[in-house]
Amino acid sequence: MTPDLPLEEALQISNAASRLIAANVFGFCDVDGNGIVIHRVGTLSLWAPEEGSNLFEAPLMMGFEASIREAAQTPGTTITLPDLGLVIEGTVRRLDLRFVWQDHDHLMVVSYDVGERHDLLVSLNQTRREQRIAQDQIALQQRQLAEQAQSLSIANTDLKRFSLAMSHDLQAPVRQIRRFADLIAEDGHGLDERRLDFLHEIAAGAARMQAMIVTLLRYMRIAQQEASFSDIRLEDAFEIAKSNLRSDIAAAQAEIAVGALPAVHGDEALLALVFQNLMQNSLKYRSAAPPRIHIQATVLDGVADIAVTDNGRGIDPASAPKAFALFQRLNSDPTISGVGAGLPVCQRIIEMHAGRIWIDTDWREGLRVRFTLPLARAN
Repeated sequence: MTPDLPLEEALQISNAASRLIAANVFGFCDVDGNGIVIHRVGTLSLWAPEEGSNLFEAPLMMGFEASIREAAQTPGTTITLPDLGLVIEGTVRRLDLRFVWQDHDHLMVVSYDVGERHDLLVSLNQTRREQRIAQDQIALQQRQLAEQAQSLSIANTDLKRFSLAMSHDLQAPVRQIRRFADLIAEDGHGLDERRLDFLHEIAAGAARMQAMIVTLLRYMRIAQQEASFSDIRLEDAFEIAKSNLRSDIAAAQAEIAVGALPAVHGDEALLALVFQNLMQNSLKYRSAAPPRIHIQATVLDGVADIAVTDNGRGIDPASAPKAFALFQRLNSDPTISGVGAGLPVCQRIIEMHAGRIWIDTDWREGLRVRFTLPLARAN
């Protein structure tokens, strides 16, 4: 008896076998035109008779119907016997058995493992189901994103229309109220002092309303603006703000100290506006002492933490959460101009940079506003 050949060596012996072997082939044997077994490998080494024996006279082969045995012996035919339960080494294996005549003097018998094929199909079907579920989820998310984008586009269009109405339709009557109140006050013959005070209040109220409309328009433009992000030197944004406030700083005799500022990823013009608004608040809400403004930065975990500190009047810690509400003035001093939009504008800009801004209530010797920014990507 010839010992069983390794599968690789058997494949080299028979080119025909190498063309027929598939991923789930369990074994094969070569048979000559007279039915004599030449080689046997794998499961068929246990099922087929020994090399040199007649395949069609083997006891197991005799168990098939006569028509099957006859067809299997007919050159030029191919017969597949599916899902056979063959006992191999005491274990029942589900096999497909195929008889393939390559020519009149060569028969190839190949066995396929049904169990492995079934497991493979189940695995493929499971994978396909998971892929379909994932594709359905992606499609649903894409539809939701498209709907949100459409809703956002509609909202932006409405906001632009509202901005246009604010700039024209609302400002015009406010200007008229202010103008005619001033005209009546100037030509106030016959009006006593009390009625003239009423007219002045009307004109002042109209002026405040006009300032609020202008501020709201500015805030809405910033909210709608598409930022131009790049790696920038934060020091450059600070210098722009300082230059814009040069005359105010000189008039207040303010002292401004700035530490090392890191490079960040952001919009230089918008960040300059943040510094400008914060320093402007420090100048407006100063105490009796000359204003001192200190700007410093710390870096941790890829984030820059900026602190703008002054020695001014400060804010009651309990009122700090209200400071970022639009048109919310926490100082009622009528001699100080403004409508309460500086900090809300800063908050909107910082949020556009994926940062956050807050009032450091632990600082009690004035006001300290802190905000975070992403570091430059080159870092």
